[in-house]
Order: sequence, then structure tokens, then C-alpha cells
Amino acid sequence: MEQREMNFYDFCKALFRLGVHCLQYVWHLLTDSLRIAVQRWYVVVPIMVLFAGIGIWRTGKTHREYKAETLVMLNGPSRDDITAAVDRIDKATDYEMLAEQTLVKILGVSDEVASGMTGMECFPVVDYNRNRTVDQIDYSRRHKLSDSINILMPNYLMIRLRMRKPQDLPILNEAVFAYLNGLPGMQEAFEAHRNILTDKSAFYHKQLLKMDSIASAFYFKGVPDEQIGKERNWSSSPLTVGRKEMRMLTPQMEQLAKLAEQTDYELTRCTAPVTATVGFTVDPVPQKGRLSFVLLYLFAGYVAGCVSAYGVKRRKELRAWLWKE
Repeated sequence: MEQREMNFYDFCKALFRLGVHCLQYVWHLLTDSLRIAVQRWYVVVPIMVLFAGIGIWRTGKTHREYKAETLVMLNGPSRDDITAAVDRIDKATDYEMLAEQTLVKILGVSDEVASGMTGMECFPVVDYNRNRTVDQIDYSRRHKLSDSINILMPNYLMIRLRMRKPQDLPILNEAVFAYLNGLPGMQEAFEAHRNILTDKSAFYHKQLLKMDSIASAFYFKGVPDEQIGKERNWSSSPLTVGRKEMRMLTPQMEQLAKLAEQTDYELTRCTAPVTATVGFTVDPVPQKGRLSFVLLYLFAGYVAGCVSAYGVKRRKELRAWLWKE
């Protein structure tokens, strides 16, 4: 028992020493870089200015990146189907592969509009307590599929579009939905889903009419024999005594009417494989602020300048090392 406590103590002690050594290394690295930056300022300062200029250029009006998002409802297609289609668009913004896989071919937009689009992605939607309502967007994509209480909604997705030209959003909005809704697999899934909703709606309304007829007959034409409970007193006489019970059908009719209303609402919105209440809405604030982006480039310029200054300081040793036989 004592040996285990001693081992754990040694482990904590070694971990503490490692942390102290790491802090000392970082401190010496900072002080050494500051010293060489002061000594070789004529190397470090121009590089920092150059990097700062690049940061300002990257955050200029023509290079700012904006995002636009929309919540879509999937009428038949699965989340995986839409995710695969969105990934195809996103890859087309990063790589120039085959001519048939460019944004111009996929979305049918002009080269000018395609050059302003920088990416596209989708995020799952979380439904807390399984109440069929959109509660949260899982932007981190860390929600567990095994969670049986807070589920990922199978028929909703949040789609994000990234672009440099917000003025092209109406064109991209129409092109993206035209592409998603025009895929053959999406159309087949949509037709099957709409047929199911149509059959369910007809079934619910038919059952409501039947229950309404039964209720009308029950209330206005007397109680049927099936709803007469029979009591027999065998000790006194074999006489059958009837006892009428009024069994209301209202709860069952309300539940069925709720199902019919919900199905009719889904059928009303089921006009295409992928639909949205509103189109993409652009965020007026750029994704990367100019100040933070320029500071990041300044830090990168400081690191690059220190490395270059160290190379200048040790240029003789580096030259001898490079030409060493």
C-alpha cells in the first residue's frame, strides 16, 4: 500500500518538474526571441510590416468572407444524402479537378459568381426531449447519435454558405436549391415520402368521418347494444338488468384530429425534396474581423522575422554546415 502511494507521489513530482521545465523553456524562448528582435530589428521589422500588409489586404472589402445560413426541411432525402451533396459543392470551391466538377457545372452559375463562393457545409439539428421541435444547432458536431433523449432530427438540417460577395446571395440561393432538388435520388425519395403523407392524411380523415358517424348514431339514435353492460342477480332471479354507459369518443377523435392536422401541415410544406421557410440569410458581420486577423499576421510576421534574424546572426555557421563535405 505504501509502495503505491510512493509511486503516485513520484509521478506527481515528475509531472510537476516537467511543467516547470516547459514553462522555463517557453520563457527562455520568449526572452531570446525578444533579444534577437532588438539586435536585428532591421530584419524583423520589415518582415512584420510585410505580414501586416498581407493581413490588411486579406481583410479588404473584396476579400472579406461572409456566411449565410438557412434551416431546411428534408422531405424524403436523408441527412446523409444532403450532406454528401453539400460536400460535393464544398470540395468544388477548394479544388480544380475535372471540368464537370466545378461550381460552374454543378450549380450552373457564372465564373464571376462561382469565384466569390468559398465554401458550404451543413450541421445537424438537436431535438431535446423528443418533442419534434428544433431546439439547437449542433455546430460543433459533437452530439452523440446514441443519445435516445436528445435526438438529431432526421428531417432538418442547417446549411451554411460562405462567400466573398453577399450581393450574389440571391443567385446562389436559387442555384443551391435547384441543384439539391434536381438530383434524381432526391426526387425519388421525395415522391415516395409525399405518397406516404398523402395516404396517411386520407386514412386519418377517413377514420375521423367514421368516428363522427359512430358518435352521431350513439348520441342521437340511442345507445347500441354493445355499450350496455349486463348485470345478472343469480341469487334472486334470472332477470337481466340493463345498465347504460355513455362512453365518450371525444378523446380518441381529438387525438386522431391532431394526427391529421400534423400530417396535413407536413403535406403542405412537402413541395420539394429540400425546402426552407426562408432562403439563406446573410450575416452582415464578416467571419474574420480585421483587427484580430491583422494581429494574427503580425504575430506570424514576428515569428518569421525572428527566425530570419537568427539565420542572419548564424549565417557563417549555417554556410559552413551547408558546404561541409
